[in-house]
Amino acid sequence: MLSRPRPSLDLELEDEELNIAEVIVDNSIAAENDPRIRWIHFVLGCAVLLPWNALITATPYFLSRMEGSPLKSTFSSYLSTTFTAANFLFLAHATATSKQSSMTRRVLLSISWLAVLSFMLTMSTYMHPHPGIFFAFVLLNAIAQAAAGSYLQTAVVAIASLFGPSAMQAVMSGQAAVGVAVSGVQVLSAAASMRGSPAPEVVVAETNPEENSAFIFFGLSTLFLIASAAIHSWLVSLPSYKAIVEQTSLDRRTTAQENAGLLDEPGSLSTDITDTGNCVRKTILFGLRRSTGSIMWLLLMSLR
Repeated sequence: MLSRPRPSLDLELEDEELNIAEVIVDNSIAAENDPRIRWIHFVLGCAVLLPWNALITATPYFLSRMEGSPLKSTFSSYLSTTFTAANFLFLAHATATSKQSSMTRRVLLSISWLAVLSFMLTMSTYMHPHPGIFFAFVLLNAIAQAAAGSYLQTAVVAIASLFGPSAMQAVMSGQAAVGVAVSGVQVLSAAASMRGSPAPEVVVAETNPEENSAFIFFGLSTLFLIASAAIHSWLVSLPSYKAIVEQTSLDRRTTAQENAGLLDEPGSLSTDITDTGNCVRKTILFGLRRSTGSIMWLLLMSLR
């Protein structure tokens, strides 16, 4: 039979739930009103789509390295296909494993890898390998950036969701703004690389404006990613971030305990059903044993 509810215990649970809810709401309101939270997520949103925008904007530099190679005509297709396919696969894995890892650690590791890969592209402006080797290097770099960007995107969205719609809006705005910013930086870096160049009649053969522009562009991208990692570390140190993370964890633990209590509490409906099933199984086994014993006794009697 079902036990009657205990009013005092239910009231205590309701008071605890109300207190937790009030604290979470207060922290959420404070975080949403904090302009630092929005600007930090704006910068993180820029970092999410920076790899793709950097690669497609630097296409003239990549093509200049493949001059005279048959790979030049198909390079853009290979780059876009490789990057988007890798992004799709790694994004699926990042989403599936999002609950099994720390989002803070994932953000820092992803940004760090993106900074290293961007620095490698920066240093590539000083090297002149065979076009085929450079082709493979750029595609492998693009795959690695797609992977790191996928894990970064899921982590940033997960963290922004804790702070409500304003943080999510800041992330989306950053993703939109980075495309414009990258194009502007590319134009400025190209103009800077052309400034001070010698006259056309005395141009030195080693001078390559695309390389100079790419060096400035990828160098600034690397610095921005390093700054993004530092800004995220600052976000983690903010009291509003710690409060929301702690309250969210507490709320999840409380919900899990309540669900476990509903399933395992003595006198609950699920426990009664389980006990009834055990009684039925024991009764059936007992009846089978008695029937088997009766049949054996009859056989022995018939043999006599």
